[in-house]
Amino acid sequence: MIVSENTPDRLVLRYWPVVETFVAGGAGAMFFWTIATADATSIWRLLSLVVLALLALFFGLFATTATCVFDRAAGRVTLITGTMVSRSTAEVALNDITGASVEENPDHDGNTTRPVLILTDRIVPLRPNFISSTAAARTVAVVDAWLASTPTA
Repeated sequence: MIVSENTPDRLVLRYWPVVETFVAGGAGAMFFWTIATADATSIWRLLSLVVLALLALFFGLFATTATCVFDRAAGRVTLITGTMVSRSTAEVALNDITGASVEENPDHDGNTTRPVLILTDRIVPLRPNFISSTAAARTVAVVDAWLASTPTA
């Protein structure tokens, strides 16, 4: 997750599906080229438009963004996740957070991870999906450092 704001009173983390965006953009460019170079009566033009519509539908349904706003003044963390067609918001009291951790999901390719908040009664994921990188550990370090920091007076 990318840190877009980090002050003693506020921490904002954002997740944007870069890979999915570039795949969709590359496929869109490829199909646009097909449309532009195809004969006006070509079946490729119609097929390209159908594939573009399906690609947009797929991207809108499955590419999920996430924003986490840690706000000391409000005393809460707001978690916003959404796609092009839906959006959900959840709030967690800062007092309920005991820390952050890396959740692991072992599979046949190795472990994938995601950052989570540890609450007194449950865990809350900060991003919707697991990834195979060290990004979750970096996010957890930022969250733990912010939680341990002293707010401004």
